[in-house]
Amino acid sequence: MYRRLPLPVLAAAAAFARFPLPAAGFCPSRPRPPLAPVSTSALPSTEEETEVFGAKFFGGAAEKESLFDDEARAAEERGADLLRVRAAGRTSDGGGAAVAERQRVGVERKEAVYEDAGGYRIYNRFADVENFPDARSRAMGRGLQASVEYALRGAEEEEGEAVPAPPAMYAAAVAWESPLRKNHADPLSELAASVPFYRSTVRLAVLSCAAVGPAAYAVRWTLSGVWPNPWEGSLTFTGVSTLAVDTAGRIVAQTDTLDDVRDFQFSVYDQIGPKFWDIYHLLMTPPAQRLPKIPLDAPLFANYAVYEIPPHASLCATLPDPGRNKRATQTLPMHAFAAYIRTAGNPAQSYETTGPITIAIAKKPNIITWSVPVPPSVYRAARVPLGETEVATDAPGTLERNAYTGDSEATLDDEGRTLTYAVAPRRRVATVPFAGTPQDDAVAEVRRKLYESVVKDGKYAVKIGEDGRPLFFYRQNNAVACWTDDGLGMGVYAWIPRIVKCHEVGLELECDEGGGGP
Repeated sequence: MYRRLPLPVLAAAAAFARFPLPAAGFCPSRPRPPLAPVSTSALPSTEEETEVFGAKFFGGAAEKESLFDDEARAAEERGADLLRVRAAGRTSDGGGAAVAERQRVGVERKEAVYEDAGGYRIYNRFADVENFPDARSRAMGRGLQASVEYALRGAEEEEGEAVPAPPAMYAAAVAWESPLRKNHADPLSELAASVPFYRSTVRLAVLSCAAVGPAAYAVRWTLSGVWPNPWEGSLTFTGVSTLAVDTAGRIVAQTDTLDDVRDFQFSVYDQIGPKFWDIYHLLMTPPAQRLPKIPLDAPLFANYAVYEIPPHASLCATLPDPGRNKRATQTLPMHAFAAYIRTAGNPAQSYETTGPITIAIAKKPNIITWSVPVPPSVYRAARVPLGETEVATDAPGTLERNAYTGDSEATLDDEGRTLTYAVAPRRRVATVPFAGTPQDDAVAEVRRKLYESVVKDGKYAVKIGEDGRPLFFYRQNNAVACWTDDGLGMGVYAWIPRIVKCHEVGLELECDEGGGGP
């Protein structure tokens, strides 16, 4: 499942770096394995509070007193009290009904969206009420995804049969506004026209949809593609489309808004340009689709960076923390993998990569959470593979124990081991560079200084968790996750010198999580 990268041949890397930017079509892309389009046979007629992923305490001292002084700790406690008062004020029984309702909805959601298909778990994402809250939004989201797939892939055969055309989602005349390039009258025609240039690598996943009026919807999406240059630079954009429909339920107007409102051309060049470590680790993995982040203004002379991370599809795996000395956070847990990738032979299996991996550790109980960005090529399916129902091991807990604890005596506690897909909410974070691993002893001091700097500057408010503690996380920027249509298949950890400080220690800041779309 894992691949540790060796040092490359510098001469080959230098030659690779001299390749010029080609004209379109100069270098064919890797063949992408086909994915069955969204079925349209069961389309209906067109008549909470979300967890912040990757944002708990990680590593560090066991005692809270070692992190903050008395004044900062008192401010934390006041913030926790305020959160409890606000939660209690939502119901007449002091918040008990709200908690019970969330638990009931959570159980119903789990039963509806996670299916057991012959020993494999499947995520039925259009049944997830958190992203598609009612029948109208499910019909619109499913119909749009099917139309996008047909526009990009046409009537490709699935299991020997041609895929039928989905019901028309757009009216004959569409009023379309978009910051993306527009050479055609509607979005589907524009997507279809992009196929030759991008060598059939364009993928668009509808992440969520919500009705915002009797004849209006807000749809969140992620768009990706591979630029046809020698190193095949990856492009990723996230945004929201506001749709207006007629009495027949067909779209008559669409307004697209990108999460990153900076110059569009700059964003493209920033993503497709060759990155130093992609060249240095020549031919190890394709360039990763990087988690979008939007820089914000930090206070003058601040030693930290501030940016927003837009909503995106995420695979979230949890595992009980066996302790700092076991270093369980340094690799992805085995139960997160759902596929195998063949990297040898002719031809080798193609795959896509995403990064970085976000790691967090919650206290009481100590639970590690890994959050991995999911590419649109995987998330565009209506039913997304999630892996085997039971992980095969020689003995209960053996596979996990050997991978993370090295302990031949202790057994792994299955409680706390979970694997889910979700659309992570919008986040605002402050980060500082860090050279070590998530559970290094130095993490606690870095974390304390970051918290104190943000509080002292006062420009951004620190987000406080339900336990009254600030929410920290760790971004593992030397790691990429490798995906096939069957799910996560491999994790690759590149060697980068410690002097570079390629990783980040982060602190969650208050943010309008609902801003920018559903």
